[in-house]
Amino acid sequence: KSEDCVWKFARAKLWISFIEPGTTLSIPFDIIPTPIAVVRLFRGLRNVFLINR
Repeated sequence: KSEDCVWKFARAKLWISFIEPGTTLSIPFDIIPTPIAVVRLFRGLRNVFLINR
C-alpha cells in the first residue's frame, strides 16, 4: 500500500510540473480566456499577418 501511495504522489507531482503557472483556472472561470492566453493570441495573429505581407 505504501508503494501505491508513493507512486500516486510522484505521478501527481510530475503532472503538476507540466502545468505552467497562471494557465489554469478553477471550473467556473476556465471558460474565460486568461490574460496570458489573450496576449499569446494577439502575438500569434500579429505574426501571421506580418509574415503574410
